[in-house]
Amino acid sequence: MFRNFIGFIVGALVSYALAILGWRLAWLLLVGNVDSTGNKGAIVTLMVVETAVIAPAVSVIVGAVVASIVVRTGWWVGGLAVLPIFIHAFIRGLFRTEIVLSVVCIALAFAAAFAVSRLKSRLYRIGHAQPEPPPASFSSS
Repeated sequence: MFRNFIGFIVGALVSYALAILGWRLAWLLLVGNVDSTGNKGAIVTLMVVETAVIAPAVSVIVGAVVASIVVRTGWWVGGLAVLPIFIHAFIRGLFRTEIVLSVVCIALAFAAAFAVSRLKSRLYRIGHAQPEPPPASFSSS
């Protein structure tokens, strides 16, 4: 229980940090140091990149990180960990398209968390496999 709570808190903090870092990196790459009022095309491109690339990537990364922290049966916490950032967006006000994309990002976080939890359990089974007993020897004495 405590491990799931820690995973949720870490995931929420990581989601905000990755969203801010991703947006800042996209700003530097797309807009740069030019006057933002004169480069409206770059700002529109920035918004598209933020919506189509950064938000889904943050959701997948956070879902995977949280699923690696929590217990195997608590994979769903990985999807819940991205909810605070999207709740903030809902409070701010979204259009219909952004709401659909937010639901898709949350679903991506759940899917990534589920995949990592299954991979984690498979790797655990491989690492803790019981050695096969040696074959019985048939000696005729």
